Parts: sequence; C-alpha cells; structure tokens
Amino acid sequence: MTLLNCFQLIYRNTPASPSATSNKLKLIIAIITLFTYKYRSHAIGTRRRDDLKEPKGAVPFFGHMFLMASIPGTKAHDAFLKNYHELGPIWSISLPGIGRMIQGDYPEMVEYVAKTNFAAYEKGWHFNKALHDIAGR
Repeated sequence: MTLLNCFQLIYRNTPASPSATSNKLKLIIAIITLFTYKYRSHAIGTRRRDDLKEPKGAVPFFGHMFLMASIPGTKAHDAFLKNYHELGPIWSISLPGIGRMIQGDYPEMVEYVAKTNFAAYEKGWHFNKALHDIAGR
C-alpha cells in the first residue's frame, strides 16, 4: 500500500469532528516519523545495506545527494579517493531517483558484476550510457 493510499483511507473513513481531525494529524505525524526512521540514512527508493560502508553525511530521504552536490566536478576524484582510504575498496552511496551506487575498486569486482553474475545487478540507462562502447547495447 502506498503512502497516498494510506492518506486516502484516512480521509475517507473518518468523520469530520475535532477529535477525528486530531486523530488524522496524529496518524500523519506517525507515518512521517516512520518514514523518517526507515529512510534515516539512505535515499527514498533504496534499501538499507548494512554490509556496505557509506560515507558520513547522509540525510533522511535524500541519502548522499547533498554531499555529492557539494563536491565540485573537478574534485570528484579526490572525494572518491578519500572515501577509498576511509572506507576501503568497496563502498556505496544512495541518491533519490538513481538508487544505490556501489563503488568497487578492483578488477575482480568488475568481472563479477559484468560477466559472472550479470543478471543480479541492475544496469539501467546510466550503466548503458556510460559503458555502451564496452558492453554493447
């Protein structure tokens, strides 16, 4: 059930009285609190991954969007190198609308994702656009 469906059920099934309005408000606050807790360290639309390290600075619902937006394009490599030294060779960030991006810095991982276990990893238009010369259409 989506959040919109929850709100529609709330407004459809409650009478218009002052206590009902108070109950609606309490329920809306509870739902917002639940979603804030659920997405406290990653972007909306992604799952929490405790097995992957992430850089500090994630914002509820937005993940690492503000962190990545604060890095100038010419300094992106420096930021990735800093994360590599702090978090190790495998780390991830989550961005709304894009999802979770896993950064792996060794050839065996690229071979595993692109060749051995290709079907297990999503490769949307970002992947195809970046690697269509290498991987084909």
